[in-house]
Amino acid sequence: MAVNSHLHCSMLNCSLRIHRKFTSWPRLLVTGKYFELCQLRVVLQSLTSEAATSLVHAFISCRLDYCNALLYGIADCQLQRLQCMQNAAARLVTGLRRTDHITPILKSLHWLPIRQRVTYTSWQLWCTNALMVALLGTWRSFVVRASTDVQE
Repeated sequence: MAVNSHLHCSMLNCSLRIHRKFTSWPRLLVTGKYFELCQLRVVLQSLTSEAATSLVHAFISCRLDYCNALLYGIADCQLQRLQCMQNAAARLVTGLRRTDHITPILKSLHWLPIRQRVTYTSWQLWCTNALMVALLGTWRSFVVRASTDVQE
């Protein structure tokens, strides 16, 4: 999916200038995160499992969730880099090998797969936006009624 080179997206205080293809965004999200996982591996050996999960969540999961609503509708092959990063983080926390199945581990950690995280965030933003529009409409009608009551 090619995007106009002068397009500027702004959402949730996240500003992204797209100069190439939008497909490079997942690659930019995981840049340097595998190196951080290698550094965390040394530290995690001396932590409890709860502390290790919190630390990995702070460094990796938050980065995966950062502006992921922009990825809604993108092809699964583009999200594969992010899913591999999440899988590596889950294996680091649990100490499993690369050949072990990851789905039960993600469920035990209560982590949604990347596609579902993106969908959840997008729907959450949509519902919040719809609620704000409804509330502003109610507030506007209240202000109009209050101003006409004052004039009378």
